[in-house]
Amino acid sequence: MAAGQNDPGLYARTDELLRPHCTTHRRAVVMLDADWEGSPGAARIHEDVSERVARVWEPVDVAVVVLDPEIEAWFWQPDSPHVAAAMNYQGKRPYREILTDAGHWPPGSRKPLRPKEALQFMRRTHRTDLSPAVLQRAASHASVRDCVDPAFRTLCDALRGWFPLEQR
Repeated sequence: MAAGQNDPGLYARTDELLRPHCTTHRRAVVMLDADWEGSPGAARIHEDVSERVARVWEPVDVAVVVLDPEIEAWFWQPDSPHVAAAMNYQGKRPYREILTDAGHWPPGSRKPLRPKEALQFMRRTHRTDLSPAVLQRAASHASVRDCVDPAFRTLCDALRGWFPLEQR
């Protein structure tokens, strides 16, 4: 990856990266992970990026989505058969139980604390698939209503606001 073409680079250069598109596009989604070395945290990232966006674009036409800690958080759903099938998990125990025993998924939590590391653990210990197609397979069967992640809800709310269903 080229220097600056990552989450910290997007954080620092949001306005510069969006500027060329404000005359050709009506809306934009700025999406970045909050988990990187030196990260000021999700709330601060959201605040700073929103401020930078407002310099070049109408704030109502931009959704700033900060994934906390990272996009892999959207993958995990408690004991979902779709997630198990997507990653080709064929173990006898529920994957959530395995991840809990290994310290990746705290009891009572809706997601693993480190979603990417949980996927890597499943790959190492159960030879599950981690290809990009895994997320696509899981997403093709999951309901958006089941995801409670705040960043995902922010994205859904923005899209619903911009593209409301036609009233019949």
